[in-house]
Amino acid sequence: MQKPLKTITAEVTQTGSVKTVNGKVYNSEEKQVSTKTRQLIIEDFKQFVFTGKDGKTLKYNLYMPKNYDPSKKISDGSIYA
Repeated sequence: MQKPLKTITAEVTQTGSVKTVNGKVYNSEEKQVSTKTRQLIIEDFKQFVFTGKDGKTLKYNLYMPKNYDPSKKISDGSIYA
C-alpha cells in the first residue's frame, strides 16, 4: 500500500509588478499559500498482481511513461524516450 506524501506548505509573495513580453502587467498581491501535493512520477505507475500456478500472488508496480508506444521496439536497452 502506498504511503501518502508528507503535507508541505509553500508560500509566495510577489513584492513588485511583473510585465510579460506581451505587455500584460501583474501587480503585487497578497501572500499566496498552497498545500497541494502532487506525486508526479508515482502517478505514472500502474499497479498489478501476478498470480503463480501455485496460487501465490505478488503485487507489483510498473512504470508506464506517458509517451509509451507498445508498437515501438527498443533494441539498445535505453530508457524509453
